[in-house]
Amino acid sequence: MEQEPIIVCDNLVKIYRLLGLEVMALQGLDLVAMPNEFVAIVGASGSGKSTLMSIIGGLEQPTSGWVHVAGHEINKMNQNELNQYRQHFIGFIWQHATRNLLPYLTCRENIELPLLISGTLNSDKEAYIDRLLELVNLTERSHHRLSELSGGEQQRVALCVALINQPTILLADEPTGELDSTLAQQMFTTLRKLQQELNLTIVVVSHDIEIARFVDRVVTIRDGRVATETLKQNNGYYQAGEAQQTQGDAQVLEQPEHVYEELAIFDSAGSIHIPDEYRMRLGIKRRARIELLEDGIMIRPVTNDDETTMKTIQTMRELKTQLEVDTQGNLLERIYQSGRKALARRKEKKTDGK
Repeated sequence: MEQEPIIVCDNLVKIYRLLGLEVMALQGLDLVAMPNEFVAIVGASGSGKSTLMSIIGGLEQPTSGWVHVAGHEINKMNQNELNQYRQHFIGFIWQHATRNLLPYLTCRENIELPLLISGTLNSDKEAYIDRLLELVNLTERSHHRLSELSGGEQQRVALCVALINQPTILLADEPTGELDSTLAQQMFTTLRKLQQELNLTIVVVSHDIEIARFVDRVVTIRDGRVATETLKQNNGYYQAGEAQQTQGDAQVLEQPEHVYEELAIFDSAGSIHIPDEYRMRLGIKRRARIELLEDGIMIRPVTNDDETTMKTIQTMRELKTQLEVDTQGNLLERIYQSGRKALARRKEKKTDGK
């Protein structure tokens, strides 16, 4: 029986409004993830990665579009329903491990804290904590405070906290951003191990170029849309008991060589992103010829494309870029002036009070 997707994002648009200005973070983004899949999302800063994670996690609502996660239609949920959804179905881990942790508690106490708050700590949960600590290789460090743990160990404690309510989906936003390459590899290996042992669906945002070795699929976002997906032709990993190597305080699974294939993605409007380097190399400018072949579609450059039109478009793009820079400067100036006016009003009120 074919599995249903656990995450479906259809034509997502997210617009932020600040002081009369609009910033479009997502522009008709489509994404599907299957149960027990490990998906990485990559892209430049400002491409919409973190916004997408916030929407999937129920922290933000899209401006338009449709989001269906683990049987929940996010768009139609009220705040109480969203709180229950985040508590029982979603685990979060952030770039800064201390965001999930309290420094004056031990490793184990930090993991127990959500259960104590909810009043659900019992013998079964204690056993589950033991299992989590074993899976992340922290059993011997469970009674140490954060100051006694390395950065990699702190991030693994935060990972246990994110998983203590046994969520269906784990969202990880730059979990290796503050780790060196060796610790980052250990973290990705730990995530893969947890995904397999706990039947998790994991979506991770990362700038680490090595992440493709550890995940099932890499999704690239450009300008608020999914541009490409990179798949492994051989998705096999050595199973437990096979060859392993140890680096530092965690085991790293040895992995066979994989062949990667990058696929372009059509959005719901039928648009496709063609990399700039391809167009520049072939001399494709504003227009192109599209030919239907028996086994595919051929895109060819137009000879003597309209140079006047191209110069006009380039000029408009330059003006748009300058306008965005000017607008950003004006926005900061407006924020500054607004702050000064608010401060002046407070001073006036104090003076009147006297």
